[in-house]
Amino acid sequence: MVKLKYDLFESKWFKLLQISMDVGIIIIGYRLAFFVRFGFDAPQRNIEPFYRLMPFIILVSILFFHVYLSEEDDSKSYFDRVYFSVVSIAMIQFATVTLSFFIRGFAFPRSVILISAALQIMAMAIWKKCLVHVYRKYHRANRVIIIGGAETSSRVVSNILGLELDHIVVAKDVEGIEGIEETDMEEIDSICITSDIKGAEREKIIEHAVSENKALYIVPDFHEIVLRNTVWSQFDDMPVLKARKPSMTLEQRIYKRIFDLAVALPVLVLFLPLMGIISILIWIEDKGPVLYRQERLTVGGRAFMLLKFRTMVVDAEKHTGPVLADLEDDRITAVGKVLRASRLDELPQLFNVIKGDLSLVGPRPERAFFYDKYGKVIPEFRHRLSVKAGVTGMGQVFGKYTTTPKDKLVYDMLYIYSYSILLDLKILFKTFAILFKSGSAEGNEAEKAEASAKE
Repeated sequence: MVKLKYDLFESKWFKLLQISMDVGIIIIGYRLAFFVRFGFDAPQRNIEPFYRLMPFIILVSILFFHVYLSEEDDSKSYFDRVYFSVVSIAMIQFATVTLSFFIRGFAFPRSVILISAALQIMAMAIWKKCLVHVYRKYHRANRVIIIGGAETSSRVVSNILGLELDHIVVAKDVEGIEGIEETDMEEIDSICITSDIKGAEREKIIEHAVSENKALYIVPDFHEIVLRNTVWSQFDDMPVLKARKPSMTLEQRIYKRIFDLAVALPVLVLFLPLMGIISILIWIEDKGPVLYRQERLTVGGRAFMLLKFRTMVVDAEKHTGPVLADLEDDRITAVGKVLRASRLDELPQLFNVIKGDLSLVGPRPERAFFYDKYGKVIPEFRHRLSVKAGVTGMGQVFGKYTTTPKDKLVYDMLYIYSYSILLDLKILFKTFAILFKSGSAEGNEAEKAEASAKE
């Protein structure tokens, strides 16, 4: 089998081809929907305004495809590609209908909306299937050697296999470069270094991978996140790298606060009627308090009271003490099960955002107990407190409920160093998408412990 060059799939041209096909499917889907609905004689009052709106549809499509599909590579399963394509199409349809109100006289029949959505989803599913086939046939590395300790290497292996890839993984439980020097490099496509390998040994392996022209993956730790965010400087005629502080500038904090209020206030107003209904249902079920409050930590280690809708019976731990809660926990009320599954129990956190305790996006707010617990094993864990905690964050969006606290820390530090308003928007849109994925309402160990201890 002849393989295409690895660089082809990493090139901007290939990325441009993908997004061009995605956008093309959207536009052609709309046009075909008019044909299915009206044949060759689509009314001018419908079709002409559609052409005027087309540039806006293209821009909106590029935006949502960038948000939901920009990380497409050989590590993404077919299901994930199709799922986020459907979410993108739904957002594009909503934006199109909204934009149509600004085009006077644009009559967008509901039948055209439904037909176009169906056509777009079917075409996107076929296109993504072809894309996966191309990746698997021409792009995918077949043999990966993982250098690191047994525990970390096993976790890397399980994550690779969990992505439904066809990699043939060669895991080496070694503590240095000997693991690859004793391996026939003709049989290896990629090298992965875990965070167990430190110092000189790490440098030797990186040099070896480069000299052998192999793809290199590095499981980062805190220090590498810091080094990733450096700028060139000088000490007289000596070149040095200056690392950024793990915090936000005054300007960034001002922009972020304005963004939080600009989004949270309208959303709160929009959901107030629903929050009123939820409050009534919670009170009717057992006449208990509607909200519960729990102390969490935010920027600078400052404590605040996090607000959520109550989802457990009153005095849930009176007889059991603090225990982990699961989806079948009989302490969860009937209304609480629905709220947890839909994440609607977190709506009151909008008040925390408006008050200034939380940001919309940031590291997850944890209790002091967990900072003390994880801080003993991961001293850098408290660096999460260098910015304001968030309702959602990079760790929740790109991680899973099984993601370790150390990996969550890496996500949080990546966010702190990479912060921008556009990144916040992307995370918010991604948060909306993952709410409907199976398992999204489950939490990690800390989240489950908090759920059990919170009431």
